[in-house]
Amino acid sequence: MLVAWLAPLAAFVAAAIVPTIEHRRRGRVSIATARAVAQVATACSVLSLGLALVALAAWVWRGSDQPPIVGDWFRFVRVGPLDLSAGYCLDTLSVVMTTVVTLVATCVHVYARGYFTEEMAPEGVVDSEVLSGTLPLQREGRLHRFYQHLSLFLFSMLGLVLSGNLAMTFVFWELVGLSSYLLIGFYYEREAAANAASKAMLVNRLADVGLLLGMIALWNATGGLVFIDGEGGGLLSAGQALRESGGANYRMLCWAGLGLFCGCLGKSAQFPLWTWLPDAMQGPTPVSALVHSATMVAAGVFLIGRVYPLLTPEVLVIVASVGALTLLIGAVLACAAADFKRVLAFSTISQLGYMMLAMGLGGWVAGIFHLMTHAMFKSLLFLAAGAVIHATHSGDLAQLGGLRQRMPRTAWLTGIGVLAIMGAGIPGLGLGLSGFYSKDLIFEQAIGFYRANSWAGWLLVAPTIGAALTAFYMGRLWLLTFAGKPRSVAAAEAHEAAPTLLLPMLVLAALAISAGWTLPGLNASLAALLDAGSPAPHQLTVGTLWPEAVIPGAHDHHAPGIKLRAGLLALGATAAGLALVGISRLRGRLANPLGAGVVQALDLRTLPAINRGFATSVRSCGTFLAEAIDRWTIDNSLIGFTRGLWRGGVALHRIETGSLRHYIVFLVLGVVFLGSLAILAVV
Repeated sequence: MLVAWLAPLAAFVAAAIVPTIEHRRRGRVSIATARAVAQVATACSVLSLGLALVALAAWVWRGSDQPPIVGDWFRFVRVGPLDLSAGYCLDTLSVVMTTVVTLVATCVHVYARGYFTEEMAPEGVVDSEVLSGTLPLQREGRLHRFYQHLSLFLFSMLGLVLSGNLAMTFVFWELVGLSSYLLIGFYYEREAAANAASKAMLVNRLADVGLLLGMIALWNATGGLVFIDGEGGGLLSAGQALRESGGANYRMLCWAGLGLFCGCLGKSAQFPLWTWLPDAMQGPTPVSALVHSATMVAAGVFLIGRVYPLLTPEVLVIVASVGALTLLIGAVLACAAADFKRVLAFSTISQLGYMMLAMGLGGWVAGIFHLMTHAMFKSLLFLAAGAVIHATHSGDLAQLGGLRQRMPRTAWLTGIGVLAIMGAGIPGLGLGLSGFYSKDLIFEQAIGFYRANSWAGWLLVAPTIGAALTAFYMGRLWLLTFAGKPRSVAAAEAHEAAPTLLLPMLVLAALAISAGWTLPGLNASLAALLDAGSPAPHQLTVGTLWPEAVIPGAHDHHAPGIKLRAGLLALGATAAGLALVGISRLRGRLANPLGAGVVQALDLRTLPAINRGFATSVRSCGTFLAEAIDRWTIDNSLIGFTRGLWRGGVALHRIETGSLRHYIVFLVLGVVFLGSLAILAVV
């Protein structure tokens, strides 16, 4: 796994050094060098994927219920209980996440070679969205820079999922944010892209303050940051013991869990820190497929899964509530979005809300399983969006239509992704696409949670409404893009995507279909693998500070009655959403469904106004704190300290008489004084 982690770093170093040397010598980077950088980066990604698949196979063969494999690659510092090292933790979660990350990254590496054809043009790139004077901007191709940033992101994400302690996790958490900033702002000459990159960076840094405070509280409660040590102890076992005992540090453990979840609010675009994700679509579409569907935005869900034994029932209820609210907001806004990628962006926010909801309801397996399946079908959908935009030079749904005849393969592959995210399947028979299995698990968990908490009915209603809205906005997206007649010249003249674009989409489509299946004859599946390595408690857990917060045991929701009811509820919600799509199409209101001007006003005016007000409040609070801390506290302390030094210096200056006799007297008196102290100490 060390080689799988460092291979992207080697590609990043090569992509940074070689083009820089050539640029200094010749004043430009040749197309041959850019292609070589892309090939090296792709080869390193393929190597990482191969090693991850070997590790996954070995883990399945070994048995995922075995203890994790932990250790240190090298240590930075160790002082008492403080142990800061580059450690690793190989368990079911990290091995599966490594496989998903490298798989999607490899598909994006291959896809980008066909997508960025203009970045390899000998005459350079003409960016019509940026004016240089009165003419469009003309610049050199930056294919090498894209693969450089992509390799840095892959290295950072692998470091995050393989980290053996929370300190190392935080370092790679920030590196993931940095590489995301570089990828979102790839077209940095465009003001919208530059602003989107800055917004993503600032919103996530605001959330990371909470993450840092949570780490400090966790250190105070447990005395360590290592997840699992070689003796079977560590942060997770200490936190779990505190959670079960309800001791004096239980309240501190709650604050620590809230702080860690605050960091996840930004990274996984949860309410109220979700506003950066739709704007991040200003980056290249391959970036959206990797960063904003399968990996970076899932890092928050991954962190919740990693520290799950530390989270108290009180914190889990908050996680579930925020997730439910987020999935509804994202789904409603996706119904009115008028751009292909923007629909997928709001859809991602909604699906991340599903994952957080599942985790908060006690469904560790359901949340992580949906993370995995979502990575497959949402990456497929983003790559399909790239193929459409590449063929029509537009993602505006009003300018598309009729592409099923011009791009039949893309249409069918997109349809697979649409059906997968809807959770298409047959309850009772257990036959369906990948989203069918993971979403049904979430519904099972919601029903089980409602049975244990009669006050939490809205946490079952929210995913039901979300499932109906998901079917509606995804059906609307496919129909507006591929059905009917072309609504623009570009759509009428579109062409099928190149094989370089179709091959990664085909791989992801196969996984979007089969990721939830059980291998025939082996009784092995991704859900079973996750279930064997789940850290969720098997017994019912009750909150200490809030006894009404009851988290069902890990297997309490798997009863046959609950499974069938969950499947029928999900199927009914999806059917309702599809029926609404059909009605809207028959009434000719698919482009503007149900008078969606209200929702568009909410998206374009109301929510941005709330966001600006929130930003103004934060800025005012920051200014006040800066005044209070900087001027009143730090400045006054430094001024007082310097005045004390000045007065002390003036007082000492008086004994500098310049007389040798005075200095000898002072020396003798000092020796006598020190000697007296020594004698008293001995006596």
